[in-house]
Formats: sequence, C-alpha cells, structure tokens
Amino acid sequence: MLNNSTALIAAITTIVVAVFGIAQWAGTARQAKDKDRQDRAEERRKEAAAQKKELRDRAEERFKTAVTALGDEKEGAQVGGAILLRSFLNEEDKEIYERYYTQIFDLAVAYLSPLRTPHPLEDPEVPLILTTLRQALIMVFKEAFPLARSQNTGSPQSLDASYIQLDNAYLRGADLKQAWMPQASLREAYLVQAEISGAHLRYTNLSGAKLDEAKLDGADLQGADLRGVYLSRADLSGADLGRAHLPGAHLRGAKLIDADLIRADLSGADLRGAKLDGAKLDGAKLNRAMLNQANIEDARSLKDTDLRGVKGLTKEQLEACKAKGAIIDEDTTTSPPQSPAAPPVPSQSNDAQTPSAPPAQENLPPPDDGGGNAVSSQQNSES
Repeated sequence: MLNNSTALIAAITTIVVAVFGIAQWAGTARQAKDKDRQDRAEERRKEAAAQKKELRDRAEERFKTAVTALGDEKEGAQVGGAILLRSFLNEEDKEIYERYYTQIFDLAVAYLSPLRTPHPLEDPEVPLILTTLRQALIMVFKEAFPLARSQNTGSPQSLDASYIQLDNAYLRGADLKQAWMPQASLREAYLVQAEISGAHLRYTNLSGAKLDEAKLDGADLQGADLRGVYLSRADLSGADLGRAHLPGAHLRGAKLIDADLIRADLSGADLRGAKLDGAKLDGAKLNRAMLNQANIEDARSLKDTDLRGVKGLTKEQLEACKAKGAIIDEDTTTSPPQSPAAPPVPSQSNDAQTPSAPPAQENLPPPDDGGGNAVSSQQNSES
C-alpha cells in the first residue's frame, strides 16, 4: 500500500512539474512572439518615417525648383515653374503637399500683382493681355485658394489678394467664397457660375466681366466698377453695392433681394425680371433702365431714386415708387386726353413702351419725348 502511494505521489509530482514546465515554456514563447511583433512594428514605423522624410525632402526640392523657375528671366522657365506648382494641388497628394498650399497661393498672388505684371499698353482702360504665363499663374491661384482657405483659421484677410490682376481670366465655376480681393482687376474676366459668396471686392474693377448665374450673395462690392457687366440670373442677395458703378449692366433675372444699392449708378441697366424685394435704392440712378417684370415697388427704400425715363413699369408701379420718394417723370402717371369718339389710348410713360407711337389725333397733345410732329414743327420754325 505504501509503495503504491509513493508511486502515485511521484506520478503526480512529475505531472505537476511537466505542466509547470510547459506553462513556463509557453509564456517564454509568447513573450518572444510579442517582442518579435513589437520589433517588426517598430521596424515598419521606422520605414514609414524614413519614406515620409524622403517624400518631404523630395517635395521641398520640387518646391524650391518651382520657385527658382518662377524667378527665371525666361518666360518658358516661369511657365514651367507655374505648372510644377499646380502638381502640388492634387487632392490625392494632400498629405504630402498640404503644407505648401498657403505658400503657393501667396506666390500666385505675388506674381499676378501690378508690380509683376506691368500694363503692356499706355491706356489704363485696356484690360491686360492674357499671356501664357499669366494664364498658368491664374490657374494656380484658382486651385490654390480654396485649399489654402480650408487651412485658414484666421480672418479672410489673412489670404490677401488685394490689387491682383485677373483681367481676361477664365474662372468659370471658380470657388472664391470669402476671397479678400479689394481693388482687384477682373476686367472682362469669365466668371460664369462662380462661387463668390461673401467675398470682399470693394472698389474692384469688374467692367465687362461675365458673371451670369454667379453667386455673389453677401459680397462686398461697394464702389466697384461694374460697367457693362453681365450678371443675368446672378444671386446678389444681401450684397453691398453702395455707390457701385453699373451703367449698362446686364442684370436680367438677377436676385437683388435685401441688396444695398444706395447711390449706385444703374442708368441704362437691364433689370428685366430682377427681384428687388427689400433692396435699398436710396439715391440710386436708374434713369433709362429696363424694368419690365421687375418688382421695384417692393424695394425697402426709394428715397430720391432716379426713375426718369425707365421702361417697363406700369402706371401703378410708378405711383407706388413715387409714394416711396422716387423721382419719376411727372407725365408718366397721367394718360393723355382723348375725344369721346376716339378709341381708348394705352397709357404710356415718357419713354414709349412699344416700338411705335400711337396714331396721331387732332385733340392729343404732341409727344414730349423728343419724337413726332412737335419736334419737326420746332425744327421748321427754327430754320
């Protein structure tokens, strides 16, 4: 019995020692495996860091090459530098090149400034010629701005594009929201469907520019030169156009809801179908403007607004505008007298609403718009 007990104890002891040994071996193996895994992970991190450093070094060299090329005396080299900068703006390479976005934007603005692009002609009214170099730099500016803006945590003014020369630029659909571009020159630029909401464009020259269907809501265009500009169906809701120059502007179907047009010059402008709900038009010049189907009577204020010679407004609209303080031709709200036997004559403003004048009648006063027999008689009497 004793021998059997001793043998059993010995067997159990052997099993316990074996189990302990196996557990110890498993723990050592696991530790070794964990260390190996950690070593491999550390090696991968080092490789990734080395690769990232190599990419950054290459990017730095490429950036220096582009900057050097832009400073070259030969235009061909400068164009090559601008094209090289555009390669930094691809979305798929953002992780590598995003730290250059603001610098690229600043470079584009610097090389498109008046000091870098002197006017080739003596006439300051002539837009700058769109050279190959300027076209390449404009594309850099167009693509760099929204990327630099996405990184900008300060005010819009920190991305300063004041005085930038973008005459004749092709910027269709460009994203220039909140751009800071006071006193810039965009004469005859193509900005159809561009996003320019909230941009600072005070005293900017946009004469002859194409901005049809562009979004300019909330933009500051105070004092801007917009002569002959095309803004058909553009959104200018809440925009500041105080003292802006818009003679002959094309604003057909434009949204000017709550816009500030105080003392703006809109003489001869095409405002057919324009939405003017809540607009401020105090002291604005709209003489000879076309206002067919425009709701100018719904403007917030019309004190001293010049509506003389406008076309397209009904008698009721003119009376409503006069009640708000607008200046109108006094005879536009009064129908000409007619004989009892004569058919009714349509009411007309001083600027005729139809291409031809109504048939002459003996008892009608001569027209006072400078046309018809009255003028002929006067000319004959003078001669």
